[in-house]
Amino acid sequence: MRVSVRRMHSARALRTRIQAIDNSKSLARLVLPGSRMYILRPDGMGKSTLLRDLATLFEGGPEAAHRFRGTWIAENSPVLLRQPPQVVCLLDMFKAASGRRSVSEQLVDFASLHEVEARSPDNDVCGHLRTVFRDVSKKTGRRICVLLDDADAHSKLSSKARGEDEAPAILEACIDLHSKNDGVGFLLATGQYRTP
Repeated sequence: MRVSVRRMHSARALRTRIQAIDNSKSLARLVLPGSRMYILRPDGMGKSTLLRDLATLFEGGPEAAHRFRGTWIAENSPVLLRQPPQVVCLLDMFKAASGRRSVSEQLVDFASLHEVEARSPDNDVCGHLRTVFRDVSKKTGRRICVLLDDADAHSKLSSKARGEDEAPAILEACIDLHSKNDGVGFLLATGQYRTP
């Protein structure tokens, strides 16, 4: 009986230590203006958390200062916390693939947040994305940091649960806008690393 109690205490201590890991040094390495990256990690390795932390860092302000207080960034690279706030669009491709919240609905929310009309040309999601990003970029005078969470979400769902797979077209449209320097200044997409 004592062995299981010790194991339980050890497991609790390990969970506590894991929750306290400072990943801000990794975040600081990702903050390269003009970057375009695709990060693959196994399921459960913190890809969504990484994107939310990166969004907080890019958006700046008191929330970023509070979130990163006492971390590697605050101690070694505080200039990242003092940079001007960026315009961040975090698109959840799992919600889109499962039919819970389409990319177009997420773009409408993003556009209304920046007081831009979210007009959609003929239900073309890529055209909608281009229009919204260009309009928001013009209005704010800044290029957009696009964070695509679960870009490969469609492949994770059963055929019954799948909606339309918009991710490849969305990713291609974002890469195109980024390459042309047309509204997108930073692009980071995450996916799940799989072995055959």
